Amino acid sequence: MNKFEMVGNLVKDAELQYSKDNHQHLKIQIAVRNPYARDEEHQADFFFLDGFGDRWENVAQYLTKGIKVGVVGRIQNNNYEDQDGNLIYQDEYVIDELELLSSQQRDEQPTKKPARKSYRRR
Repeated sequence: MNKFEMVGNLVKDAELQYSKDNHQHLKIQIAVRNPYARDEEHQADFFFLDGFGDRWENVAQYLTKGIKVGVVGRIQNNNYEDQDGNLIYQDEYVIDELELLSSQQRDEQPTKKPARKSYRRR
């Protein structure tokens, strides 16, 4: 089984990129509260997450800094050889499902009633 679940707040607005063949790549960074933190400086862990596929174009506009999201996905290896011939091991967090747990408009306080929207991989 290869699955992760996270709830956290977006550190910055989502970034939507397009490949040469016009496929979409969503990039987000979330801060997840660390319940085991002992010092006040390390209260959250930060994760970079990637979403692939055409569904992200409509979702990206809602993914703004500060909103709370729930994410379910999988971890995959993205190993490669650098220009010096060294093998680089890199893990990638891939989004399969994403749920908006709060909404926030720019330059305004978050709304009191959270908006719940889910996006699942088909």
